[in-house]
Amino acid sequence: MSTLVGAEIDGLSVEDYQNHHSTWVFKRSDRVREHCERDENGRLPDGAFIGFRASAAAIRRRMALVGF
Repeated sequence: MSTLVGAEIDGLSVEDYQNHHSTWVFKRSDRVREHCERDENGRLPDGAFIGFRASAAAIRRRMALVGF
């Protein structure tokens, strides 16, 4: 089964990956898991989020450091 990963900024897609993922400019401390309680069948709810989140200021600063 394929894994789809994407980076969005305010709903605008910036990067999309399939079957791999790049942390791009995120740090391990930016990783979050929200609403990840599995149901009785072992499935995650539709509102589950496992990924990276950081403020726009942090992303802007990190992008500047790598030359964007």
